[in-house]
Amino acid sequence: MTEFLKFETTGIDTTNKEKLVETKRLLEQYKKIVEAKLDNLLKLWKVDFRPDFQQLTKFQKR
Repeated sequence: MTEFLKFETTGIDTTNKEKLVETKRLLEQYKKIVEAKLDNLLKLWKVDFRPDFQQLTKFQKR
């Protein structure tokens, strides 16, 4: 069974090439967003929260 991608148009008949170009542009934008999120996540993992948690624990015991 073959699956086909269905592109919706806004009343303007675009060619398959235009659709592929736009899809490629959107995928490149998505890739940049994912890379930025991963970069931020890696930075967050590098943060050492232990001293902060220790301070909170000491404060709660008072």
